[in-house]
Amino acid sequence: MLFLKEKPVAVILTIKKAQSELYLSEIARRSKTTFVYVINFIKKLEKNGLVKITKENKKRLVSLTDKGLDFAQLISDLNNKEENEKETVSI
Repeated sequence: MLFLKEKPVAVILTIKKAQSELYLSEIARRSKTTFVYVINFIKKLEKNGLVKITKENKKRLVSLTDKGLDFAQLISDLNNKEENEKETVSI
């Protein structure tokens, strides 16, 4: 994306597409980012009220809050619009 960084967008859209709780390791794998990056970024999202973290034994599950879902939808819309514009320009 032109204005948004690739890794944060990948993480947020990965959680949105799952439509359920995901383990941190699964988010890292699906978004093709490192586990350490995901942990640090998810902490920032939680601090801003965009995700909810629940603990299951030693593992942590992540899901979007209502606020996070709205934010993820905006990013998804921007991403889709940019992809459509790239297709139009390349034709």
